[in-house]
Amino acid sequence: MAATLKDIARECGLAVSTVSNILNNHSSSFASDEARRRVRQTAERLGYKKDYLSSSLRTRTTHSIGLVLDQINDLTRQDFLVPFVEQFSGMGYEVALAEHRHDPDRAIASLEGFAERWKDGVVLFTDLLGRSTEAQQRLTQAVQASSLKILGIGTRMKGIIPCLDIDRGRAVEQSLEHFIACGHRSILVVHEYDWDMRPRFDFWNRPEITFWSGIHAPADFIDRAATTDWKTFDAVFFRTDKIAVPGLNFFRTRGIEVPRDLEVISFDNFPFTQYSQPALSTWDIGFHRLGSRAQELLASWLSGTKPDPHQFELFLPGFVARESHQGDV
Repeated sequence: MAATLKDIARECGLAVSTVSNILNNHSSSFASDEARRRVRQTAERLGYKKDYLSSSLRTRTTHSIGLVLDQINDLTRQDFLVPFVEQFSGMGYEVALAEHRHDPDRAIASLEGFAERWKDGVVLFTDLLGRSTEAQQRLTQAVQASSLKILGIGTRMKGIIPCLDIDRGRAVEQSLEHFIACGHRSILVVHEYDWDMRPRFDFWNRPEITFWSGIHAPADFIDRAATTDWKTFDAVFFRTDKIAVPGLNFFRTRGIEVPRDLEVISFDNFPFTQYSQPALSTWDIGFHRLGSRAQELLASWLSGTKPDPHQFELFLPGFVARESHQGDV
């Protein structure tokens, strides 16, 4: 016969309500660390299994979380998933995944599906979700009308729901400051997506900084690079390692020595960058920290803490110095 809360409470000499609060990680439990340890050890020894179905029917909660990613197979998203899923699994939750692929209608459909399945909370990756005003309005209305507890990753829903993000702009800013301090007079900034961050740097009024937008894949960069006079550039910042590493190979085949002829800095710190030739200097995006913090905030919300819809936290990326740049950043 399966062990019950009463069995655990009797062995530990505690009230059933105290045992329940401990095993459910309720913030309302004031039990000592020793009592918590004893309850969990006893529950494990007796083979206690929580009846999630009965609990769900009683409380209309499912001990499951929805996670709407922009793209599941991205390496940075996997860095986010590991701490997020592990920490929720340790609390007895399961995490269901959906992918919107930058389509606001897919994101809306995922939110509606999770609402129908009584997800206790949802994390939504919000950036690059629809560029048109109409698409943005549809998504905003859907989020505001949803019964779900939604935490945003990105700035798109800032001020509407609590959000977390990486300060990518600061990484670009520090990289360009480094290039300028090194005396470089012609600097190229290569973007992964078709958006332009020049307004952030208008205060410099630097004519030597050139921006390439519309670079979505390595092939886009190679096509444009093949018709470029690289003697006109001293340094390059790549928005993502996925384009920077093929870029390093392109420079090598053209006899351009990095960093002697051309300094290169990138962003993401994918594992393969340490094996490029030369090893790529890049910014660590820190998505593992973002995943851990997202889990912490959402878990606090689920335990009864009321969130501030205007809460917004930025994580600063960390620079990983390797061989493709010179000096300190």
